[in-house]
Amino acid sequence: MSRIVDTLTAPQTARAGMRAGNGFEAEASVTVSPAGLLAIGGLVAAILLSVVPIVRASRRDTRGGMPKPRPLLQHEAAPEKVRQENGQIYLPAAE
Repeated sequence: MSRIVDTLTAPQTARAGMRAGNGFEAEASVTVSPAGLLAIGGLVAAILLSVVPIVRASRRDTRGGMPKPRPLLQHEAAPEKVRQENGQIYLPAAE
């Protein structure tokens, strides 16, 4: 039983090295426990699950999601009563 507990709590180490050209060389190492790997996996999952709502919110209208106003030419007034002169749109008066 103690061998299983030691395996779950024993830190794991990984090392990597890289060399590019004549002047660049890099080495990295990380030591993490299995519980730390579980925490890292949870963080990565949370980040990936949060991408969809963030992208959806960024595509909304910047005025708080209010619907865009309809163009004036699609007003409830009959289209034959709406007129346009010199760049101005005239709607009929309320009855």
